[in-house]
Amino acid sequence: MQDTPSLRKEYEVKHKGQGSPGYPQALLETIIEPGTGQIHRFKLSNRHVSELALFYPLLDELSPNSLLLLDALYNCYEIISKCKGRYKKYR
Repeated sequence: MQDTPSLRKEYEVKHKGQGSPGYPQALLETIIEPGTGQIHRFKLSNRHVSELALFYPLLDELSPNSLLLLDALYNCYEIISKCKGRYKKYR
């Protein structure tokens, strides 16, 4: 990201409680359309937020009958259960 005072305040990288002299960094979580490669939904946050915390709101915004392919980070009972619960909601 650009190194501006406003971005540094929002997306500062900290190491052991100290601000980093490097550039501001953000965490971008996306859902991409497989056929076109276009970004379908996204969430942006600072590096001190979990990828899973950004993923949950994206999951809530998925359309019914969507196919979701995930990597190993998302291989947990909680996410599988939430996906199954959403499927039952639309049946």
